[in-house]
Amino acid sequence: MAEGRGLLTMLAILLIALVATGYSREVDPLILIFASLRLHLAVALLLVGLLLLVTGAWARSALAAALALAALGHAFWALSPLVAESGATTGAALKVISFNVRWDNRGSGPEIADFLAASDAQIVVLLEATPVLSQLGRLKAEFPYQQTCASRCGVVLLSKLPLQNATMQKLTTNSPHSYVSAKVEVGAVGLSVVGLQFARPYDARTQVSEFQALARIAADLPEPAIVMGDFNSGPWSPWFVDMLDTGGLRRAALEPGTWPVDLGDWGEPIDHILVKGARLEELSGFDNSFGSNHRGLMARLVLPGS
Repeated sequence: MAEGRGLLTMLAILLIALVATGYSREVDPLILIFASLRLHLAVALLLVGLLLLVTGAWARSALAAALALAALGHAFWALSPLVAESGATTGAALKVISFNVRWDNRGSGPEIADFLAASDAQIVVLLEATPVLSQLGRLKAEFPYQQTCASRCGVVLLSKLPLQNATMQKLTTNSPHSYVSAKVEVGAVGLSVVGLQFARPYDARTQVSEFQALARIAADLPEPAIVMGDFNSGPWSPWFVDMLDTGGLRRAALEPGTWPVDLGDWGEPIDHILVKGARLEELSGFDNSFGSNHRGLMARLVLPGS
């Protein structure tokens, strides 16, 4: 029993250190990873605290549980002002999809195209979209307005609504991916649309600079607006929170886990659909990942002023 208490204590100390590291503002790959995983690490710490209680280590159990609950409470407290409005309301409704297909997901294109064609989404953003490029011709029947890129295609925007001022460019000079932006008219309301993929946290400086660049871009977007894609970051990261706050973006109160797909909703929400000046009525993850290592997202928005 004593040996078990010792091992659990060491694990608790390690988890406490990792959770604390996630609050740091140092631009370092490990720190960005721990910041993104902070909620999961805090839950793990809470479970270790409960196991310590079973072994009779009352004081250590109380300390671990208290620190875990404090970290969980802080995560939700920091994000609570940045949650989009929801609930039934009137206005122009819009269904959107965001999905990281994965570069090497060969053979998935036809199945993904069938799914998209059968959906009632008006706007679709695909990341690492190369496997779907061969299907864009037949998807024109459902999505006649398309903004695409070259053969190794980072982002594709498909729309049932005419695209205005569609552009594709880099968030920063070091960004490995391009982002797409456009405007569509939903009834009498203009909607700004941005689709993107961030660098992985292993390239910490690039990812942080992308957070900062997107915050500036989002702050200038006229409302209503939607920003969606693969951010390669959970919402608990302080850089993510800063981006939401500075850019005026809002997230769903509960986001589905999107990576790794095998964990379903217990996974990390690193793919996001964010809104500005719109209501986020529904947000759900795909039931089928179509061979990707990300779950796709579907959302229903309601726009104001219509």
